[in-house]
Amino acid sequence: MSEVDILRPAGYNERRCICRDVLGLYGYIVTCATYTGPASPSKARIYGVLKECIKRHPVLSTVIRDSATEKPQLGRAIRMNLEKHLNFIDLPDQPTDASQRLKECLERIHNEPLAEYEQVPQWRVWIVSSNTSRSKQARNEFQVAFACSHALLDGGSGYAFHRTFLQALCNANALEADEDSTFTVPANTDVLPALDRAAVLPISWSFLLAPLLGEYLPSFLASALGVKDAAGKDAWRGALKRPDLPAPKKLLSTAVHVLSVPGTTVQRVLKTCREHKARITGLLNYVVAHALAQTLAKHGEHHNTFVVQTAMDLKKLIPGADGQMANYVSAMEERLSVPSTTDNAELDWEAVRKSTDLLAQKSSTLADQPIALLKYLSNIRAWVLKKAQQPAEAAFEMSNLGVFDGGAPMTSVWTVTDMVFSQSADATSGAPVNVNVASVKDGALNITVTWWPGMLGVDDEQGFVAEVCASIEDQLERIE
Repeated sequence: MSEVDILRPAGYNERRCICRDVLGLYGYIVTCATYTGPASPSKARIYGVLKECIKRHPVLSTVIRDSATEKPQLGRAIRMNLEKHLNFIDLPDQPTDASQRLKECLERIHNEPLAEYEQVPQWRVWIVSSNTSRSKQARNEFQVAFACSHALLDGGSGYAFHRTFLQALCNANALEADEDSTFTVPANTDVLPALDRAAVLPISWSFLLAPLLGEYLPSFLASALGVKDAAGKDAWRGALKRPDLPAPKKLLSTAVHVLSVPGTTVQRVLKTCREHKARITGLLNYVVAHALAQTLAKHGEHHNTFVVQTAMDLKKLIPGADGQMANYVSAMEERLSVPSTTDNAELDWEAVRKSTDLLAQKSSTLADQPIALLKYLSNIRAWVLKKAQQPAEAAFEMSNLGVFDGGAPMTSVWTVTDMVFSQSADATSGAPVNVNVASVKDGALNITVTWWPGMLGVDDEQGFVAEVCASIEDQLERIE
């Protein structure tokens, strides 16, 4: 076993995510950036850049010990071998559209099992290049996919990684090309505290009692008291029963579909959102719900109610955490009512504005955050396994990382011209579908849909998701 200095015990949410990892119920979160510059860097140059990233972010040298217990520990690896963290994908030069090529890359990454869990920090970098990108005369493109376990990191951590990677790449001439893949981790570094130690997360009695009563009261009584989901039979939740769990030491499968909305459309949509005092995440929540309703109606299912679980990054509320790499996320739940007709109904901007206001309210406070309820669980592993066998509670999860700003000046030799965010299917998720969103300034809005095959409750899941994404694109294109 590799040498490790123990740093601290894992926090409650870290323990939940570690448990998912160990049971094979979740894989990677991925942020994939397109870098444009003079020439693709050599492997030795990338080693130098990665070493700078590890120096800047100690969590990249952190390993997890006692992962199969209720008391896992975090430790600092004394030495790292970057060969275990760097992978190359060389795409053939073929007439396949960019979204299809990206889908294939993401599916490959998401379905790669976590390896050497207690010996190696759980992150990898995939360098994706193609003959097409190498043939460009003036500028060269390659993609860097940062894939990591959700145990210690979140989607926003991917942005932090790429900011550091970009800065180090722009300063690559000042770094020595390093053929040595080994790296001795600085001893004076420390990982950030767990979320439950980094901030006080107050819980009111009403917020605490609702899930407890919903768990133990009969469903009819819980609904009558307003402490259990009362969306009713009309709410779509995907398949009535989850698929079989993966065999021991196997990873849950992830399916992927990618939609890229052109930058010109995005700018027009943002302008209209501002006119209606709405934000893009609130709009996307409504548009996705409407797209699901339209597509289901075409298949003979009529639903007007969709529950969305929207991820929220809490780092801006925690002193010293903004821009850092850590797992500091929570979520909010919202019930949306949309028309189920197949025609192009007019967008309900009032509903979009309400969704925007609710998200702004929930993301502006550390009080009554659902993630804080984990501390009341006596056995997290048992709870995770129970969640993995219960029907879904919502329709989809929305995770919007926002606009990536690398902080590099316009004169930089390297820039990030595109950004994609994706996450593996989650056997314990309350929703059958993950909708993952990322973009760069003035660039395309990339929407990556991921799911656990068999979770949607339709015959042709790939075709179904393609129809949903076509409806999303059509709705956004029609916004004036």
